[in-house]
Amino acid sequence: MEDVWIMDSGCSRHMIGHRKWFSSLNPVSTKEYITFGDNGQGKVLGVGSVSLFAKLSLREVAFVRNLGFNLFLFRNFSMKDLRVILRRVFRVDLTSVSGPARCLVASPSADIWKWHRRLGQLSFDLLVRLSSMGLIRGLPKLRAEKDLVCHPCRHGKMVAASHIPVPQVMTSYPGELLHMDTVGPARVASVSGKWYVLVVIDDFSRFSLVFFMEFKDEAFGFVRDLVLRLRNESHKAMRAIRSDNGGEFRNSQFENFCRLEHQFSSPYTPPQNGVVERNNRTLVEMARTILDEHRTPRRFWAEAVNTACYIANRIFLRAFLGKTSYELRFGRQPSIKHLCFVLKKAGHLDKFESRCLDEIFMGYASSSRAFRVWILEAKQVVETCYDEEGTPIFEDEEGADDVDDAGATTPAAALAPSATSSDDDGGPLPTTSSSLPQQQAHAEAGPAEDAWEDVSHALSDPNWVNAMHEELENFERNHVWDLVEPPPNRRTISTKWVFKNKQGENGMVVRNTARLKEGIDYEETFAPIARLEAIRILLAFAASKGFKLQQMDVKYAFLNGFIEEEVYVRQPPGFESARFSNRVYKLRKALYGLKQAPRAWYARLKSFLLKSGFVMGSVDKTLFLLSHGGDTLIVLIYVDDIIFGGSSHALVSSFAE
Repeated sequence: MEDVWIMDSGCSRHMIGHRKWFSSLNPVSTKEYITFGDNGQGKVLGVGSVSLFAKLSLREVAFVRNLGFNLFLFRNFSMKDLRVILRRVFRVDLTSVSGPARCLVASPSADIWKWHRRLGQLSFDLLVRLSSMGLIRGLPKLRAEKDLVCHPCRHGKMVAASHIPVPQVMTSYPGELLHMDTVGPARVASVSGKWYVLVVIDDFSRFSLVFFMEFKDEAFGFVRDLVLRLRNESHKAMRAIRSDNGGEFRNSQFENFCRLEHQFSSPYTPPQNGVVERNNRTLVEMARTILDEHRTPRRFWAEAVNTACYIANRIFLRAFLGKTSYELRFGRQPSIKHLCFVLKKAGHLDKFESRCLDEIFMGYASSSRAFRVWILEAKQVVETCYDEEGTPIFEDEEGADDVDDAGATTPAAALAPSATSSDDDGGPLPTTSSSLPQQQAHAEAGPAEDAWEDVSHALSDPNWVNAMHEELENFERNHVWDLVEPPPNRRTISTKWVFKNKQGENGMVVRNTARLKEGIDYEETFAPIARLEAIRILLAFAASKGFKLQQMDVKYAFLNGFIEEEVYVRQPPGFESARFSNRVYKLRKALYGLKQAPRAWYARLKSFLLKSGFVMGSVDKTLFLLSHGGDTLIVLIYVDDIIFGGSSHALVSSFAE
């Protein structure tokens, strides 16, 4: 192989492994070695000149020991007005060429280039195929050429390579990585004056959240609150967030917040943030379809996007895991029994006003168990409750976390909506009117409203001070907590006072109530609640058997429930200990607003009833039966309200005592 020359663009210089090629050779003064492709090395013995045919001379050629081929570095070979183009591989004997030197260049047919340009840079393969089929008059037979390169086609038709999908789940638990992006501005402001949507997706579960903003710089506030909420919900660490390079994400606020790893996609490369980008398309398409189906005005786009997000979390399956985003996020399968089209009527409190209002169903509330509806007369979006089937709206999410001493019920429409938005231009919307049964929801007694927002104002009123003292005395009497030193590496929950004016039937304030609640997540509780059908059946059964029914309200019910978890709360605002101001309370029993409070109360009550000989219903877990000497006692639990009755007056009186 000593006569074989290989044109190489990667070698450092011309190299030869045999002495015979050199016309002159000079030894080298320093030691130099050449590394081969198999990691072997050859020593450079000298450097000289090599003369080839046609007066072609190579200078500074290295003589390398054990080099099997002669390497020709063609980038060092240049002539005036010429350039090197490698298209095919030819074997040329450099020692046997005779006669004058000539440059032979293979040139493609001029016709194929002419027709390629005439037909709008048509591909060469298709051009040759069309000419051979004879389907177009005036197109001559063209000969196929290989390796034809049209530089204008390369520049004008080049596309980016597709991004390879991730073949597996890259995170191991919810909240480890969050994808986020903003959508907007919309062409029309929403009914609440919003122009942008912040979309946040959990990488593991693909559970998505949407936040509506008037300005883009509001994104940090929503992300900060979300991160803090997720940290409170889970002990697992959040590792990173991922977004594009938008100014709403790449700023000092995000850099200094919690020191999370912030991953950015490359500029103008949406596929690198593809999880949220693809979700944006899904939400926008679903929202657009919802609006178009009923010819809804475009100012309701935010309600449509919110509804689309609510539905998507419950129906789409996570790739590779085969479960819905809702189940991966909350650990239970979603229920869509409550999904509906239009909530058309709502009740009022006034006895002589109309019992209904025309309303348009807009979607589902994201932070409460309610529907979002547009009231045509008031031109407002409000959240309200209604259940077509008379069953709890959400499975395993029944009852309320705070009940007053008197278990009263009020119509759902009387409850204060958790969010409202208004618009001056209501516009015509298609409606259908029909009478709906009045749905009852558990609430504070009377049309109670918060009397004070700040504890400092309440402390200046003796009535509120007495109410707070009464609340704390109940804590002491029920041994709810112990004042201890703050434990290391444990989160302490804040507390807050909630003040209510309890009103009588005439609207006058009959009592001031103060509730000390957990400061975080105090609305997310579980409390077993009797179904409306069960109450009706109990009333019908009692009437047919001649039972006398009684109703009992358990005072401070939630303070009777023990909790198994180790929970620490801060001292109540305004009632901090002067001696031990930095200590915290360790809970022995459930506190209002604590997630475990309703469940702990129900567990203790159920345990008491079962130990007393009652049998729990196999279908309705709030129904308990006791048989004694041929008599029957029935007990039905509605959070802290107990309905009971039986065939024996003595048995009923004994239970009441």
